[in-house]
Amino acid sequence: MGRRQITLGGIGLAALALAIVAFVNVTGTQAHRSHPSAVLGQTNQREPGASPPPSPAPSVSSSSVPPSTSPSPPPPPPDPYMHVGSQGSDVQALQQKLSSLTYMTAGVDGRFGGGTRDAMIAFQKVNGLKLTGEADPPTTDKLASAGSPTPAYSTPGDHLEVDVGRQVVYVVRGGKVANTLTTSTGSGEKFTSQGVTQRAFTPNGSYHVYWKIPGWHDAPLGHLYKPSFFNGGIAFHGYYDVPTYPASHGCVRLPMEFADWFYDQAAPPGALVYVYGGPNGPNPAPAPETSTSTTAPPAVNPTTSPSTPPAPTPSSSAPAGCLNALLGLPCPTPTPTPTTSGASTPTPTPPTPTSTASTP
Repeated sequence: MGRRQITLGGIGLAALALAIVAFVNVTGTQAHRSHPSAVLGQTNQREPGASPPPSPAPSVSSSSVPPSTSPSPPPPPPDPYMHVGSQGSDVQALQQKLSSLTYMTAGVDGRFGGGTRDAMIAFQKVNGLKLTGEADPPTTDKLASAGSPTPAYSTPGDHLEVDVGRQVVYVVRGGKVANTLTTSTGSGEKFTSQGVTQRAFTPNGSYHVYWKIPGWHDAPLGHLYKPSFFNGGIAFHGYYDVPTYPASHGCVRLPMEFADWFYDQAAPPGALVYVYGGPNGPNPAPAPETSTSTTAPPAVNPTTSPSTPPAPTPSSSAPAGCLNALLGLPCPTPTPTPTTSGASTPTPTPPTPTSTASTP
């Protein structure tokens, strides 16, 4: 009886062990199916109730990415017209055209420099165009049909003209304009130098070149390069700043590119200088071919016959704009030019200038 009970107990324990083993196997299989094994050290376990991780985005080949839709900046537009810094055959053709019309360019080399700009300014001044100094469409259109400037005076055949209204200088040879340059004359503003206050005018009149300095001249109002004096302290001279408008103290400024040439060839001693078109004084009457007058007779009334001009009345006061006062010297008084044939023309002696009688 005792052995039977032991046998039955052993059988029961064996059955219970088998049942436990079977249960463990079934549970392990289910866990394996619901939780895949970790890969490369990463575990897939998650906290209870946590949402599943998002699916990774599919990789896209770089060749399938569409190009950016934002436009690239456009290239800078080409120069619309020739200006300082331009080069080439078109510039050379422009220089040749300006030179053929008497406008000085400081060379025909295909390089648009300061001299070519000065020529463009002079051309635009003479033809009433906007002063850009560039070959803009209005300027090139006018160049296609323009002719050379004409002088305001025909006698004597060789002379100089300062057109204050247009701010240009004409070198006249044989009764025709041979060279045209831009200039800047008296600003019309008041200034004081050495205790004398006056306005910066370039007075109208006819004068003669009477004193020349072959180099730099230090004056109370600035430094003048190769001045050629023709009216007291007023002179043609080279200057670094020649704006398109009147800006000097009375002198006739010339671009430095042309100062040497003008001094050596355009303004010899005794050369007749007409100044006209300005606000100070009447325009000068034409001088006879052999005139040596350095004064400014009143302009002839256009309605009066040229053979019987009105008799001028000399002024007893110093003409406005005379700069001799800087020296304490009297200004020259206008002297009428006789109109009788064969009569001699008085030639007043100009005051002897010194190093202070000059104004830029």
